[in-house]
Amino acid sequence: MAQLTSFFSSAEMPAAAAVPHLITALDPALMQSLVRISGAKLALWNVPAPYTPDDAYIPNREGAHLADWQLAYNQAELLECHGIAPGTMIVDSDNDEKFLAELTQGFDPYESETPLHEMMDLGKALKKLNWMLFPLGEQLTHALFLTTQKRDYLTMLQQRCESQGRSFYTIALKNDAPALVEHSASPEMRRVAVWTEAQHLLLKLSTFGIPADETRKYFDELAEQIAKRQKG
Repeated sequence: MAQLTSFFSSAEMPAAAAVPHLITALDPALMQSLVRISGAKLALWNVPAPYTPDDAYIPNREGAHLADWQLAYNQAELLECHGIAPGTMIVDSDNDEKFLAELTQGFDPYESETPLHEMMDLGKALKKLNWMLFPLGEQLTHALFLTTQKRDYLTMLQQRCESQGRSFYTIALKNDAPALVEHSASPEMRRVAVWTEAQHLLLKLSTFGIPADETRKYFDELAEQIAKRQKG
């Protein structure tokens, strides 16, 4: 797991710790979970939706609106985590575009050394938006989910993390310094997740003509390399 400093620029306790939150892997399964618990069609702010109402693909197109993310092709792009970049956030596409513009006014992902989620009043934002998702890490491998107490989205997302066998993390004080606290899925759900993902991999490699018993010989070596990378 990456160090806190790769997620937050401030050495002080991140403001996100004061509101209901969790950090977990950013992937299509997380996006689908957001759709299921919120009933929303997702949007990426501040990036224009690439597909027009006529299904033309125009990256960085001018005149796009937040609601354009509701179009089927744009939803498909975002649910597969395509187009997500540093300095963006994922929100409900029914939100007030003017409010979002005011909330992020003056933020430049290429100029600012402070992440987007650290430069705004999160309490004020959540009163209007209900929830937000921020990509985290240098490779955007994780995401920070923030929500209000109005709806129990946090518990629902925690439950979905458990059902998928994935860990999630929260921010807490440890020895007077901010730290990530890991909340692991149960051993049984972790086992199910490993079996499911490994089965997909082995079946895919078998279509390449590489049998499962040959693939298995390389698993220990691969796991060792990944462990070293994570520690580094």
